Amino acid sequence: MDILLLEKLVNMFLTDPGQYLRLDELAKELKRSKLTLYKALFYLEFSMLIRKILNYRPSIGAASRKPARIYPYHPCLTLPFNVPEERFAENLVLFELNARHYWRDGGKEIDFLKDLTPIEVKIKRKIEKEDLRWIKFFLKKYNAKKAYVITKNVEDRIDAIHLNSAMAVLL
Repeated sequence: MDILLLEKLVNMFLTDPGQYLRLDELAKELKRSKLTLYKALFYLEFSMLIRKILNYRPSIGAASRKPARIYPYHPCLTLPFNVPEERFAENLVLFELNARHYWRDGGKEIDFLKDLTPIEVKIKRKIEKEDLRWIKFFLKKYNAKKAYVITKNVEDRIDAIHLNSAMAVLL
């Protein structure tokens, strides 16, 4: 296995948690075949350095055609890279939930799904209506019963959307 390739991938994925895996673009950028990248990604996942989460679709075939997102397996792996607070918190929530899907449809996106419950990470002091619009869209489209927004310090409930402080959720 190409150790330099593994090192490049580890640095790439640990410095930018949650990036989309676009294999064709990555193969061109790194001047490697897609097969070589598949193998490298397998080794990184198997060694628990990264994890892939898939875009939720009702059919497995449709989900497999959408780009996965890559996260460090555990958020502590990002500490040497000084990632922004919100990306660290997003990675921490993913780890705690062990979520396997995110949802993206066009420009609409939700960070994670856990048993079809949408979870969005917004580490900021005030949550605006705009921050909730895709969650409301998802709740209606998939007839989901509740949703969560993990915030910096806001505790509230807006209809079926629970806003919870990150500290309250993680303790």
